[in-house]
Amino acid sequence: MATSSAVGADGPARLINRLIRAVHDAPETAAGLVAVIRTEPGTFLPLALAMARYGAGPVDTALAAAVNDIHLTLEESSKLEEMLPLSTGVLPHTALAVAVQRRQRANSDVHLAVALRRLGARLASVGRYREALAAVEEAVELYRQLVTADPEAHTRNLAGALSNLGARLASVGRYREALAASEKSVELYRQLVTADPEALAAALSNLGSRMGEVGQRREALVVSEEAVELYRQLVTADPEAHTPSLARSLHNLGIRLDDVGRPREALAVAVEAVELCRQLVTADPEAYTPSLAWSLQILGAQLSEVGQRGEAVAAAEEAVELCRQLVTADPEAYTPSLARSLQSFGAQLGEVGQRGEAVAVAEEAVELCRQLVTANAEAHTPALAWSLQSFGIQLGHAGQRGEAVAVAEEAVELCRQLVTANAEAYTPALARSLQSFGAQLGHAGQRGEAVAVAEEAVELCRQLATADPEAHTRTLAEALLSLGFRLGDVGQRGEAVAVAEEAVHLFARLYADLPEVYVDELAASRQLRDLLM
Repeated sequence: MATSSAVGADGPARLINRLIRAVHDAPETAAGLVAVIRTEPGTFLPLALAMARYGAGPVDTALAAAVNDIHLTLEESSKLEEMLPLSTGVLPHTALAVAVQRRQRANSDVHLAVALRRLGARLASVGRYREALAAVEEAVELYRQLVTADPEAHTRNLAGALSNLGARLASVGRYREALAASEKSVELYRQLVTADPEALAAALSNLGSRMGEVGQRREALVVSEEAVELYRQLVTADPEAHTPSLARSLHNLGIRLDDVGRPREALAVAVEAVELCRQLVTADPEAYTPSLAWSLQILGAQLSEVGQRGEAVAAAEEAVELCRQLVTADPEAYTPSLARSLQSFGAQLGEVGQRGEAVAVAEEAVELCRQLVTANAEAHTPALAWSLQSFGIQLGHAGQRGEAVAVAEEAVELCRQLVTANAEAYTPALARSLQSFGAQLGHAGQRGEAVAVAEEAVELCRQLATADPEAHTRTLAEALLSLGFRLGDVGQRGEAVAVAEEAVHLFARLYADLPEVYVDELAASRQLRDLLM
């Protein structure tokens, strides 16, 4: 980057700050920011990254354009990369532009491996998941070669890259491969001569998520508890550095506790996570308000799980309000978060009988997702499908049967498109959307169509359960229970009894392993069978 001294000693920071504010307020002024950065990139680009580090939207687009017009050396791109935290929503396109140049300038296998890991994270942050996976796979292969030549120098980096690989594989639905990569990552961290508790904690937290994705619920809980314990020790030594990681690991632990039927403990963990996030927001609102919004959304779900419906609504509503504030400041970065929080809020409102409000909130979530899909279909089509499914449920509860059927059908069609592109990742989502669509058809009196849809859901779930029983037996049992209701609606008693009996058998097997989780579903399947008989 060429530099000069066209601006006085105190001028650069003031100038860049003024231009960034102008772009925030009037995106059409972005060309001016880009032009100034081009004149003295060595001075202005680091300043711009430092001042806009929590931004996205037009500022991010402008800075990315400036980076693309500048030839960065390996040293320059590396320094700029270190200024950009590995966090979605933090100048994602600018960070990607810098990562691309760092990868292009890499002049050794070591530098290339580091650059590819970063590039994978940056591609994932803008929804380019397949490219992100390819980059991290290449990084892992390079680290394997480096470890062969010098294990002591590179094993730690291979362990980190494998943890990244697990996350990227999971993002494209390759859950078993993701689990294997995450397990190997943890194994390598445990073998290190010099312990790295922070990296091990992060790898364990990721491993817990991967185990949960394939149905290893008890094992997932064990490693998530170990991750939290390690982070607690780290926080004792350095609270400022490690409290954010502890809060994130508590989120994961709460999910794992809920998965094994311990909702009260999950709620206690969610409450602790929210309290930690509130402390972080007090110290640095700009950095940690997104984390607080997410933790409140999880808290709302846990409160609902234990029957504290009013408190659940309050937590979900606060999450929505925080996301609205974030979107006002930076729409591109935080609209996805607002859409998710609205979807959760709509569900909470529906559970307390506020049907009209639930429909309105769920509809707003759908509209936001439609806007996101227009900008980036690959990244946001799954969210649109899920928001439509939730919207259909709220419409059905409000008695708007025809509208509910239409919305549920659109969700199914989107899932079919996703399955065409990536069957492994999205077949479970298609099966769930078909179950919901079948229920809406049944409630609307279209009972024959409901049976056909429910049968398709069962067939998909059989395929999934055959390939991976541990991950998908519950899904099959739920689909059978739904089909039993649909068959009963059309008077096919014999077939309905057989289907309900199979659901009872599957839920009984699941109950034997996790009675706290499956007691209600086993009872429901038995009740349906007995009623039909």
